[in-house]
Parts: sequence; C-alpha cells; structure tokens
Amino acid sequence: MTDDPGRSDELPLWIRLADHGPLTPALELRMVLADSARELMRAQDRLTDHYTRLQRIAHQDAARSRDRPDGIEVVAEPDRFRDLAHRLLHTATEEGLLLLDESAADLSPPPTTPHPLRMICVRPLLADPDRRERIEAALTAGHGVRVLPALPASLLAVDGTALLALPPTDQPRQLLLVRSPALVALLTQYVEALWRQAIPLADGVATDTDGAPTPVQRQILRLAAAGLKDESIARSLGRSVRWVRRHFEVLEERLSATNRLTLGIAAVRRGWI
Repeated sequence: MTDDPGRSDELPLWIRLADHGPLTPALELRMVLADSARELMRAQDRLTDHYTRLQRIAHQDAARSRDRPDGIEVVAEPDRFRDLAHRLLHTATEEGLLLLDESAADLSPPPTTPHPLRMICVRPLLADPDRRERIEAALTAGHGVRVLPALPASLLAVDGTALLALPPTDQPRQLLLVRSPALVALLTQYVEALWRQAIPLADGVATDTDGAPTPVQRQILRLAAAGLKDESIARSLGRSVRWVRRHFEVLEERLSATNRLTLGIAAVRRGWI
C-alpha cells in the first residue's frame, strides 16, 4: 500500500479497509458492490454530460441550417417528424429503442412493427387513459415496456437513425433527425443505460385485472407446450424469432417466472395452456 493519500483514495474501498484487519466475506462483498455502484454513477454522469453537450449544440445551431453536414437535420414540421417515425418503425430491420417523456405527442408506440421495441415511458403518461391504453397495447403486442419517473426527451433509435424531440426551454420544442453514426451510437448507449435502471411495466402495473394473456400469447404458450422451438413458433405465426422471444419475456415478467420451465408451470396453474 502506498503512503500517498491522493493515490490510495483511488483504490477500491475494500482493499483500503483490508489494512485495518481481515474482512468478513459479507463485508467484503458489500464493499465491492459499493465500489461498483460508484463506478456506475460516474459512467452515468459521463453519459449525462455528453447528452447535455448534444442538446446545447442542437439549440445553438438549429437556426443555421435545416440540413447540416454533421448529420443533424432540424425537422420544422411535427407532421413530417411523425411520418419519419412511422416510416422508420415499419421498415425496421432490427429492434428499435423508444423513449417517451411527458410531452410525447411527437412519438407514440405503434400497435405492430416488423420487430419489437424496447420502450421506456415516464410514469405520468400512465395517468392519461388514452396514452396508458396505447402503452399497454404495445406491451401486449410483444414490445418490452419499462417505466422511469422522468426522462430528458423523447427519442426513437433504429437502424442507425435517431429521431430526437428535445424538451422546450427558451424556444419551442425542437425536433431533430440524427444520422451521424457517432451521435446515434451515443444516444443508443444512453438509452441502454436507462433501460437497465427502468422498472418493467409488468412488475406492479398489470395490463389486465387478471393479467390474462392475449390470444397471440396463448397461442405461443400452446405451441411451446407442444415442444416447438422459438424458430418453429416464429415460422408458424409468420413473425420473427425476436418477436416471439419478446412475448416470452413479457409473460415471464408478468408471472415472475425465472425461465421457460417455471413460466410453463405458472401458465398451466392459471389455465392458460
């Protein structure tokens, strides 16, 4: 161990405490978890700083040009912004990521897409009956839905393109089309970090009073009980394997199942199969 106090502070807490005597396994584990939590907070702070820089650049440069060489286009018409979102979602070749803040009129979850979405919404949206109905329809359609108390913006990221609706500050709400690979990658990483913190909608906010599955989910469960693999189920229903697996994830979250076996047992007990 070094005598330099500045350098010793950089060492994990559980190593620094080891100098004062042996640690119990439980205390050592708590120290390791505390260090991991601090590292996660530092990473989240860095992501927030990057996002703030992006927002500042967008606000400063919005008036200069509509189509910019750096891969950011200001979309002046809300109708065009919604059309772009609709087109991206229905021509997607991979899973999309969607954030819905309290001013989420610019983006709304669609009932069906070629591939499932991972969507995070703010809890106040669930208080609006119409928006709650659309969000719950997305959940039962096989999209992953999670909830956070607040979000900094609305965002759709799919196929290397992002649509970003910035919250109003001293200007009206700005709508941006982002094509820069570096910026899209940064936004995607930010959403992934939020996804890990968010709470699944199925945990404590059921879609139905009895939590019953949709007809499609019942069919998936029956096919799985008959011994079909995910690939065969997808072919039978004319959908993607990822779409089928998203439905299984929704059902597992709803029934607090840890795997397919416990999901099947819970489904049989409820009479779903």
